[in-house]
Amino acid sequence: MNQKVWVKFIVALGGVAIAAAASAVESGTSPISGGPEGYLTAIAPPPGVYGLGYTVNYRSTRLNDKDGKNQLGANSGLSLDAVVARLHYATASQWLGGQLVWDVMVPYVDVRLNLGGSVTHKQGLGDVEWGPALAYHHSPHLHSAVALHVQMPTGAFDPQSALNIGHHYTTLMPIYAMSYVDPTGLNGDLKITGSWNSINQATHYRSGSEVVADYTLGYGIAPQWVLGVGGYARQQLSDDRGPGVDADGNRARAFALGPSFIYNNGQGFYITAKYQVERQVQNTWQGKALWLKAAVPF
Repeated sequence: MNQKVWVKFIVALGGVAIAAAASAVESGTSPISGGPEGYLTAIAPPPGVYGLGYTVNYRSTRLNDKDGKNQLGANSGLSLDAVVARLHYATASQWLGGQLVWDVMVPYVDVRLNLGGSVTHKQGLGDVEWGPALAYHHSPHLHSAVALHVQMPTGAFDPQSALNIGHHYTTLMPIYAMSYVDPTGLNGDLKITGSWNSINQATHYRSGSEVVADYTLGYGIAPQWVLGVGGYARQQLSDDRGPGVDADGNRARAFALGPSFIYNNGQGFYITAKYQVERQVQNTWQGKALWLKAAVPF
């Protein structure tokens, strides 16, 4: 793997902001997308402006309760397809010993909810996420980054609808990421994202704080390939508050695992993929997702 090419086009770290609320109660959704990031998550590029694209294909036929039991009837489910454009500005400035970078993520979401044959379909701009980060290069192999992002309620929201593209509340997201890189050996990445949500003024509902950890673990099997596994873990830390909250606080949790890989042609183009199956899910959707991430040199 040509590490110079990777460093030039990889973003520092991130959480792809796909705000796809798809439940009559807000406890079934999350402002954090689990699983988009993979290898080289915490490596910042040289100073400049960069573009990156993500796509996700998500399918679910289960909306689980607190005991992990499916609350959907027959012929019901959720499908989500999204494209996320990411603008990344890596500065030459140093602050607190790290390289200052800025990110803006703009998602376009196409989501469909089927409840017993009654289908609701919506598409459009999702909730935009932006914020600064500091990237650190501890050694040729070890890198880390910290960030503070804000997700804004730019997606459409209708309190009378069972399906919404936006969340209609602002979320503050502290982020920590680390990457261990060895083109001919072990590679490991971890991105931990927390959330603090404001109240939804349209529904008077406040979703509890949570933490989501994206992870990958792989091995460099060839000069251009790393192959391994990846996924995410999600745990809600505080209760939801507002109309319709159950005694358990609607606390959500989930775990996902599946194969992952990254390919770099050595000339500035790379693509990563993660296919993940969700398990051990409570108070949220359970399904399968395919994430793709690609960069093309300017």
